[in-house]
Amino acid sequence: MTNVSFLESIAKNEIAEVFAAVDACVAILKPIDVYKTTYPNKVFDAMAAGKPVLLAIDGVVREVVENAEAGLFVEPGNSQMMADKVQYLTHHP
Repeated sequence: MTNVSFLESIAKNEIAEVFAAVDACVAILKPIDVYKTTYPNKVFDAMAAGKPVLLAIDGVVREVVENAEAGLFVEPGNSQMMADKVQYLTHHP
């Protein structure tokens, strides 16, 4: 894919400009038990910007995203599922 970018960390005061330019956001955390009760800020930032979230985090934040119909769950570590969901968003913006 030629239209995918992986960016370094971005300062909070610059993130609105980035969100304005993207079509979707990815939120990934390692699949460990402690993260099942985590609410990462990046997920809420993406949702507030109205961008769909490809969520590779299972647990309470998954419920938030699914209940809000704000994105798609990807099983953490499943690269094929991530590719499939990216393709889905490409055809269903």
